[in-house]
Amino acid sequence: MTLVRGVQTWGTPKGHERREVPTPRFLVDELTAHLAGRDPSDLAFSGVKGGALRAQVFQRAVLTETAAGLAFGGLHPHPLRHTAASLAIASGANIKVVQQMLGHKSATMTLDLYGHLFPTSWTRWLTEWTPQLGHMCTRCVPDPK
Repeated sequence: MTLVRGVQTWGTPKGHERREVPTPRFLVDELTAHLAGRDPSDLAFSGVKGGALRAQVFQRAVLTETAAGLAFGGLHPHPLRHTAASLAIASGANIKVVQQMLGHKSATMTLDLYGHLFPTSWTRWLTEWTPQLGHMCTRCVPDPK
């Protein structure tokens, strides 16, 4: 759901790409309890009047107060998306996994935005492969030791 000229409109997300968000078991259990007894077509979270819960309403009603109580005043929903991507990368997620999670059309877009967060691979490559490739060199640069 998105607002188009102030009207709630149902459709595909921006970019029309499917998104998959990894969900930890504890959250699945909480959501299962929250949704128990509801019709499968019901919204998981709804606004006061029963419609879709808009991000701005959620922020005013829940997020701002909760974040302030945790000393994270000024937190907005969108930066949480960047946090999720950063945490996935820091934990070793493959670029294609992050791409799919964010709904990016291509891994190039994901790398353009988050490539600086991936660890430099040269050091690892040199450490892991130089000893193995050294015997194959006919004219190698000597070890600087």
